[in-house]
Amino acid sequence: MRVNDFSCAELSLSKAKKLAKGGQNLSDWSRGNQVLTDARVKVEQERQARLRAEQEAAEEARRIAQEKRRIAQEEEEREQDRRNKAAWAARAQERDEREADNNAQIAGAFNAVIQNFNNLNAAQRAQQLIALRRASDARAREVQADAERSRQNQADAERNRQRADSQRLAEERSRQDGQRTARERQQQDASVEKSRQERLAAQTNAARERDRERDQLAAETQRRQEREQQATQARQRKEREQAERLAQQEADKAAARKEMMDFHAAMTNGIRLAATKCPDGAGHYYATGTVPRVKEPQGGACIDVNYEASCPGQQAIRGTAKNFIGMSGCFGDTYQIDPKPGCDVKSVRVRVASVQTCP
Repeated sequence: MRVNDFSCAELSLSKAKKLAKGGQNLSDWSRGNQVLTDARVKVEQERQARLRAEQEAAEEARRIAQEKRRIAQEEEEREQDRRNKAAWAARAQERDEREADNNAQIAGAFNAVIQNFNNLNAAQRAQQLIALRRASDARAREVQADAERSRQNQADAERNRQRADSQRLAEERSRQDGQRTARERQQQDASVEKSRQERLAAQTNAARERDRERDQLAAETQRRQEREQQATQARQRKEREQAERLAQQEADKAAARKEMMDFHAAMTNGIRLAATKCPDGAGHYYATGTVPRVKEPQGGACIDVNYEASCPGQQAIRGTAKNFIGMSGCFGDTYQIDPKPGCDVKSVRVRVASVQTCP
């Protein structure tokens, strides 16, 4: 753990757990496992802290770069504004100068025209007085002739007015008679049209009411069918899920049983047992041995090994190696063979009869 090799530490703890029989061994193992967990948490916290520091530094760098770009952009905008104002001022001054020149030219031309007009005005006034007297005489003669024609026109207009009034009166009577007849015909047509519209409206309302009732009935029928279909689908889905769950449970159980049977078979074929004597002064024979490297099934790998120990030509002695781990030797798994075989320990043959899960 000091070099953060957590995979190696976990493997070591996993191996050590098999040797922990209880009491102080389990306490030591638990403390070692807790130390490993704390070390993992500490390393992860340090990694997260480094990541946060790197992210904060990168964010600060981006913020500074953005601030610099903003300041540069504002400075460029101010400089462009100064250039625009200078250009506008130059164009305004140039425009004012052109207008002053144009005004001076117009004033000179106007003064020249006024001077010429004053020179010609005196001669023209004398000729205009003569022309006015002649025009006044002609106008008097025209007024007299116009008055005579006006009297004649008024007499003709009065006669025409009287004829027009008589004609308008006849036309007005005819128009009023036509309007009265048209109004009566319109009233009759309107009454007939109103009756027809009322009949059509009644028929339309009745048809709409029938359509509405039919649509409501169809909608209610469809909603009822949808509810029934949804209920049927929900029930079928629930039944299918339950069946699938039961099938999965049975499959899991079957797989677990097969896995355990395969494990027991592999252990039965792979365990090697032998008889030995230990320097305990009792002189007993013990069964001991090793286990093969086999994948452990889910739910634990604690096994009891049923064995048969026998001397050549003698009946086998049966026994059970409880909680067999596979550590061979007097300081590992040792199980007393009782009764003691009647031959030398080297001549004793120990055979695995079967393997079963610890109760």
